[in-house]
Amino acid sequence: SNGDIIIGANYRPREAEIAPFSIAIRRSTDNGTTWLPAQVLYNAAPRFHDGCWEPSFLQLPDGEVQVYFANENPYQQSDEQEISLMKSNDNGATWSEATMVCFRQNRRDGMPVARIVGDEIVVAIEDNNIDRFKPYTVRTKLTDNWSKPVLADSPQRDYSLTAKIDDSVYMGAPYLLKLPTGETLISYQTNENRASDW
Repeated sequence: SNGDIIIGANYRPREAEIAPFSIAIRRSTDNGTTWLPAQVLYNAAPRFHDGCWEPSFLQLPDGEVQVYFANENPYQQSDEQEISLMKSNDNGATWSEATMVCFRQNRRDGMPVARIVGDEIVVAIEDNNIDRFKPYTVRTKLTDNWSKPVLADSPQRDYSLTAKIDDSVYMGAPYLLKLPTGETLISYQTNENRASDW
């Protein structure tokens, strides 16, 4: 809202144990003509299976900037993953510690994209509840702003599709868009109707 542009990156080292997987940002204060140095917001472990991934941004009506990302770092003894959140009240100059947005035990919530829909923050995620990923949403009231995480059995976690799709079909990497006319759209990647699995 102050006119700055903030872009996010996910540092992914090519070799294990050299440098951490990280979430970083760069900022432009002149509409993209020049960019300030990178600012690392979060460091995970220096291994592919304990990393952090896929930053996505949202700014709330009160000015708070949020970055959502998939996070394996808290689960270094398992294959689990949560969606984490960091907040900034100064247009992204400084950031809070990471907190949990959602988590399904023994599974992998991933690829978050957040939008404001009415009086709620709605986040599209991929959720491998049974077998392969499907698009789900998790939500909180703007006034609650993730005061508690959305776990597996929470009423704030919803399967996004009207029809039940076979568990073997992959439908991951969701993206959420809100149209000016009020409708929301979800897109996703899929292996459905392909000659081979991938």
